[in-house]
Amino acid sequence: MAWQSWPLWSALYHLAVWSILMAITAYDIRHKIIPDGMVYILIGLSALSVLLTEVRLQSIGWRVGVALSMALFFAALWHFSAGKWMGLGDAKLALGLGLLLGPSQGFAALLLAFWIGAAFGVALLLFRGRYATIKTEVPFAPFLILGAALAAFGHIDMAAVLSFFSFSNALY
Repeated sequence: MAWQSWPLWSALYHLAVWSILMAITAYDIRHKIIPDGMVYILIGLSALSVLLTEVRLQSIGWRVGVALSMALFFAALWHFSAGKWMGLGDAKLALGLGLLLGPSQGFAALLLAFWIGAAFGVALLLFRGRYATIKTEVPFAPFLILGAALAAFGHIDMAAVLSFFSFSNALY
C-alpha cells in the first residue's frame, strides 16, 4: 500500500514486469520455450505486489487461488497432451499473470489469449502452403502476454467480456 504512493517505485515495478514479459515473448517466439528464470522472477514480482497491495487475507486467497487454477489448467493441458498442446512454461507463466492481474482480469486475459491465438491459427491455416503446415508449432506465451496487456491497459475484466456477449443492451 505505502509503496504505491511513491510513483517512482510503482513505475520501476511496472517497467520491470513488462520488460520481463516482453523478453519472454521474444524468447518464446525465437526458441519456442519459456525460460524458467524469467518466469520465476515474474512470479516473485507478482507475489510481492499481491503481498504489498492486498490488505485483506481473503483478497490474497482469491488472487492466489485464481492464479493456481490458471496454472493448473495449463499444467493439465501439458500433462494430458504429453507436451504437444502446451508447454509447462505456459502453466508457470499463467501463474505469474494470474497473480499480477487478479481474478477478473486474469480470466479475461486467458480468454483473450485463446481468442487471439485461435484467430492467428486460422490465419496460418489459410496460408498453410506458403507459411505453415498443420504441424507448425506456434508459441502460446505471446498470446498470453498480449491478452494480459489488453486486460491490464484496456481495463478489460470478465464483466466486460461477458457484456460483449450480452444482447440486453441492444434492446434499449
